[in-house]
Amino acid sequence: MFYPKIRTKNYSAIPLRSKVNGLAPQDMRSIVRLGSTTDTKVIFPKTFGKKQIVEINTVEAIENSRSKIRMKQAFDQAGISHANWQTLETKVDFENLNFPLVLKRVFGYKGRGMFLVESEEQLEDKLKTINTHEYIIENFHNYNREYRLHCTKDGCFYACRKMLKNNADARWYRNDSNCVWILEDNPVFDKPINWDIIVQDCIKALVATKLSIGAFDIRVQSSKNREGKIITDPKFIIIEVNSAPSLLKIGLEKYKEAINKLISDKINDLL
Repeated sequence: MFYPKIRTKNYSAIPLRSKVNGLAPQDMRSIVRLGSTTDTKVIFPKTFGKKQIVEINTVEAIENSRSKIRMKQAFDQAGISHANWQTLETKVDFENLNFPLVLKRVFGYKGRGMFLVESEEQLEDKLKTINTHEYIIENFHNYNREYRLHCTKDGCFYACRKMLKNNADARWYRNDSNCVWILEDNPVFDKPINWDIIVQDCIKALVATKLSIGAFDIRVQSSKNREGKIITDPKFIIIEVNSAPSLLKIGLEKYKEAINKLISDKINDLL
């Protein structure tokens, strides 16, 4: 029996490495990449090419999710619901993009290097201060609900809602600095009426980026309109997929279950 090799720089996922409380031993060697691009032959130098090795998140899949250009291209090809975008190598196409717009680092994380611009003047000023090849630009969708869905091919196995803190200064984005995380059993989770459709789009995006497991940030319209009537088909977009999300205690337990099943399923497919 072999314990899975966990490759990650995400400190919150380190407990998954524990032989006492971590992933279960399996009949074959396996690698689980949570944000890591370490090559298989580096992880298993003695057995690479000689033994079958199960991979949860290949190097290619991690690279697809790390680069916002590769991720957005994959979303485009698969018909995923996401914000219109472009690189900054050419003049901004205002026929497909409109203010407000968001500038994002191609390899950014946790909102670092992300800017909201609300006019051409603001955009021109910002472009003078950045390396444009390091950024993409996309439409900003001000939907008031945001969720993180952790998914495998079998569906969403864990989800949270990101809700802004009352004292949050920046309110156009949501991350650990300005949000609290609400679990599904909390009444204010307010699950969208089209949740199943959102999950299916996340699975399509997972396949498009070639990930085995990933965390999707989703923005969704309010559940009710200004008159208080329920919106039966709220609009939504997938913001991005994260292959190395922060995991608290409940997240670690959910990931253990999901990854153990992924490895077992892949081993069964190979036997």
